[in-house]
Amino acid sequence: MPLARHYTLLEQESREDLLPECVAAGTRSSSATNDFGSTCVKVREHSISFQRRHRRAPSGRPNGASTGKSPLLPLFETLVRRTVLRAMGPHERKPIKSVGVTMMTRRRASTGILASAALAGAPGVAMAQEPKARQLPPPHHDGGMPLMAALKLRHSTREYSNRPLAAQTLSDLLWAAFGINRPSGDRTAPYWRHVMIIDVYAAMADGVWLYDAKAHALLPYLRDDIRAATGMQDFVATAPLNLVYVAHGERMADITPEERRLYASVDTGFIGQNVYLFCASEGLATVFRGAVDYPKLARTMTLPEQQFVTFAHTVGYPRA
Repeated sequence: MPLARHYTLLEQESREDLLPECVAAGTRSSSATNDFGSTCVKVREHSISFQRRHRRAPSGRPNGASTGKSPLLPLFETLVRRTVLRAMGPHERKPIKSVGVTMMTRRRASTGILASAALAGAPGVAMAQEPKARQLPPPHHDGGMPLMAALKLRHSTREYSNRPLAAQTLSDLLWAAFGINRPSGDRTAPYWRHVMIIDVYAAMADGVWLYDAKAHALLPYLRDDIRAATGMQDFVATAPLNLVYVAHGERMADITPEERRLYASVDTGFIGQNVYLFCASEGLATVFRGAVDYPKLARTMTLPEQQFVTFAHTVGYPRA
């Protein structure tokens, strides 16, 4: 992305206050956070590069070059300060008149600074550890068993091997669940009013990943293994994959909360049946689950207020 675009994003964030609440851990990777974090990195890199180039610049240079200070550096400093403040709770902020900034406890200050580094991209530290998107193999669009045979074999299973799914199997599964199946960008499952309200998350041993259907890739979301939190039954903690279906309530603002849950559940059901049929065809075990501690899972996933979990769906190999 050109530097000008990053600068525009910074100005937009300062004006519209768009930084989401996912600062605290510095590990969540929604698209908005990735864009903003990338902006921070670019601004910091530009600031450092600018200072190196103009450290001994003669006076009279435009755009702050006479002082060797990048015109973007104040923006970066402001950004880090705001990120630290957002990592704290409001009750932990105490204004200091003589300084004009915000006071915080030592522990929260350390937490905020670490979160700022993770989000803003301290060179050689946070970015080296940031997980990258996982490109999935191209899905197979043919093969499998006849539909009627898959329907005959469709069933729920609650006993799983801990054997991880092969990359190709995971790719085919996610495409079958809610992948793009035509040039228009439409999906393998229908959805409410032609509005994309469901996201599919994959909770595995190596963290939580968001399925990006357009790129057919898994985007890093959380580093933690949260499989045990995706349900109230023991098997969810060791099964290789738990899909978590999350609805965007903010995209259904013109209907009541009850209607939002109804239509989101219907859309999720379509996706779930695709998963069932794929698993029947491939000899995989699966079960669509409503036995979920929904508030706990939403907190574990640090979901925004307007998003909510509809159901979870376990997939794996049957226990021998």
